[in-house]
Amino acid sequence: KGERHHTAVQMAASLIGWQNLPPDAAFESLKAWNAKHDPPLEEWELKRAIEYVVKKQGEAPKGTNPTRFFDIKTNEDGDITKMTFVPRKLAEEILKDYHFATHRESWVIYGYKDGFYRADGRAMIRELCREYLGDLAKDHHINEVVSHIQDTTFRFPEAFEPAPELLCVENGILNTTTKELTPHTPNIIFLQKLPIKYDPNAKCPEIAKRLSEWTNEKEALRLIQFAGCCLYRN
Repeated sequence: KGERHHTAVQMAASLIGWQNLPPDAAFESLKAWNAKHDPPLEEWELKRAIEYVVKKQGEAPKGTNPTRFFDIKTNEDGDITKMTFVPRKLAEEILKDYHFATHRESWVIYGYKDGFYRADGRAMIRELCREYLGDLAKDHHINEVVSHIQDTTFRFPEAFEPAPELLCVENGILNTTTKELTPHTPNIIFLQKLPIKYDPNAKCPEIAKRLSEWTNEKEALRLIQFAGCCLYRN
């Protein structure tokens, strides 16, 4: 009976998640499946199976049905006989909303967040897998998804070297040559972001005061230019 209750939960997950039935319709289908067994489960057990699946779906990201990442086979009685995880399905779902870039030589997976790529892409994928799969998550499932995303996001080393005149700052991407500020984009791979906002009208009275105290105007200009050159990647 305990094994059949577990199967009832799997059936409920299939009906609600895979077949997208509302809970009431899923309950009726579950009752029809249950009637074929002797002795059948109690109705309260079927309701509990439905409630459990609905609760788990509520804890998952919006629009996520964990069973849709599996190929599910049933027999003529409606019993689930096999659930096969398809890593490609979950990998493609993750890549709809998240961006990753894998260095072709080091195989490090970088994950895009807040305007730049971080070296913790592998950890990001693992966390997302557990979030999407919930109780259905297994280590080998997660490893397969990581491998799929890694294999499909390889980039040559040159892609990790943006144009030297571009700087990633808090409020966008600054072109130091044209002074144009454009929005962050995952299409340009920055591995760092300067923790400052670009403001073309900003003044630095304290720095200007100190420079005037330490040196003459010509040398002060050279010091400012030298500081600017340190930001130019070459």
